[in-house]
Amino acid sequence: MFIALLEGGLIIQLALNLAKRRRVERALRESEERVSLAVGSSGAGLWSLDLDTRRIWATPQLRHLFQLAPADELNDESLLEVIHPEDRERVRQSFEQGAQESPGLSLEFRIVRTDGTQRWIGTRGHLNGDPRNGGRRWSGASVDITEGKLAEERLRESESRFRIVADSAPVLIWMSSVDRLCTFFNKPWLNFTGRTLEQEIGNGWTEGVHPDDLPECLKGHTESFDARQPFMLQYRLRRHDGEYRWISDHGAPRYDSEGNFAGYIGSCSDITERLRAEDRFRQVFEAAPNAMIMVNEDGTIVLVNGQAETVFGYQREELIGLPIETLIPERFRQEHPGDRDHFASNPQARSMGVGRDLFGRRKDGSEVPVEIGLNPIRTAEGQVVVASVIDITERRRAEAETQGLRQELTHISRVAIMGELTAAIVHELGQPLTAILTNARVGLRLIAGNDDVKEVRDILEDIVADDHRASQVIQHLRSLFKKGEAEHRPLQFNTVINDVVSVVRTDAGRRDIAITLDLAARLPLVSGDRVQLQQVLLNLVVNAFDALTDVTSRPRKVILRTHTLGENFVHVEVADTGPGIAPEKLGSIFQPFVTARPGGMGMGLSVSHSIVGAHEGRLWAENDPDGGAVFHLVLPALLDEGGSP
Repeated sequence: MFIALLEGGLIIQLALNLAKRRRVERALRESEERVSLAVGSSGAGLWSLDLDTRRIWATPQLRHLFQLAPADELNDESLLEVIHPEDRERVRQSFEQGAQESPGLSLEFRIVRTDGTQRWIGTRGHLNGDPRNGGRRWSGASVDITEGKLAEERLRESESRFRIVADSAPVLIWMSSVDRLCTFFNKPWLNFTGRTLEQEIGNGWTEGVHPDDLPECLKGHTESFDARQPFMLQYRLRRHDGEYRWISDHGAPRYDSEGNFAGYIGSCSDITERLRAEDRFRQVFEAAPNAMIMVNEDGTIVLVNGQAETVFGYQREELIGLPIETLIPERFRQEHPGDRDHFASNPQARSMGVGRDLFGRRKDGSEVPVEIGLNPIRTAEGQVVVASVIDITERRRAEAETQGLRQELTHISRVAIMGELTAAIVHELGQPLTAILTNARVGLRLIAGNDDVKEVRDILEDIVADDHRASQVIQHLRSLFKKGEAEHRPLQFNTVINDVVSVVRTDAGRRDIAITLDLAARLPLVSGDRVQLQQVLLNLVVNAFDALTDVTSRPRKVILRTHTLGENFVHVEVADTGPGIAPEKLGSIFQPFVTARPGGMGMGLSVSHSIVGAHEGRLWAENDPDGGAVFHLVLPALLDEGGSP
């Protein structure tokens, strides 16, 4: 009975052991299938190296990876033959040393395939077994890592190129990661600060920032990082010699190939000298005696000095940012943008509005006469234009006063000349007045005792003619004595000469001087003031009369000639047969208070020279080789729209 029970128990135990074994085998198969699936999907090949026999077991994947025949028996030497010669000894030593020092193995090496191509293999292994009992073996897996190695190589090459470029750049370059900590500084940065890369990375670079600038610098960096926006900061950074230099720091966010934020990259340049130059420029700009206004390419005011506030009545804070047209009277504003574009197309220093009256507009709307000089300047921000504006209100007032004094002097000079001709003028008027009186008395007698109407008519006509002659003399004198503004009108200069000759002819006769006229028949018109040009000619003729006072050995003559000079000028000559002008005085006779006449003021030729200059003409004197002096007067001819006289 006992034996039967024992046998029954053994049978049950065997059945249980068999069931457990089957479960274990099924679990093992499932595990092997999972491992095989994982290995197959990863492309890895499994292997095992028996250290006693040196034989290698390998999966088909491994044989395919190393291009080994499926039936070949493998050992460590046959496998080493596939490995690149340069890596072979390193792999052998890794297996030998690992068997004695470490149970783990991690290798990367190259293999040479039958077609000569090379592939990178990554191998991981683990040492199993007890060296005391034998049966030690390496077990592991190998996988093709060529693509990864090539990617790493490309990355290293890219990083190498970046470092070469960065180290060769003329600016200071830095990089940071997403945590705001700096990870790279180029050589120019390290050379500038005199510190090592290890000292600068992280937040080490902030040790070189000036303490007064550090809070604002860190704030700008932090806010820009948080907003992922580019930034530009200016702060002082300590140079290797201890001097703090102003730098301009430009940072921009960078992203990886998938668009993920990867940190920032920035470049810095030393702007100390530029800021010093700008400061000197601002000092000069501010110290300028004129109103100075700087305008950018958009026509916006970017800088003004204190004089601009005085001229235009604005505070400088009000002007900054306004369009320049704000300071231009409304009647000119519409044209000004076109003027700005024209200047921008050919930027060069020049005066604005040459030949025109320019006005600026004050804050209160009033206008101020100005002169403007423009000067283009190329800056880092683009081209700007500096306008120098001069308030010429006082100058205009002074010019008006000067013009009044000049007119007064001209009038006085003219009166003085006429005073010298008083005797001749009295004689010139006396003749027609005496004739009028005589004819009137004869007419009265005829009326009283004679009925001859024809004779009375002839007498009355003589009276009218004499009166007309006297009226002409008086009219010429009145025009010469008249005081008023200059009036430029088209004139026939031959007529001006005839008018003057009619005034001086009697004086010439009294002095026994002959007046000869040699006038061109077709003389172009000139533009001028008749009275002022008569004064010039009268002064030259009277001076010629005076030069002949002591002449007794030759004829006493004054010759007036007119002709054209080229096509665009009228040339007038007043010549005499006197002794001429002393050579040492030729260069000074047109200066004020220089005279050769006893009792003369010395203003006649000076005033005449000014009048001719105001008419855009020339007046000069020279001695005639045949004797006497010649005064030359040249005036521009009046041209029509086609440019012809």
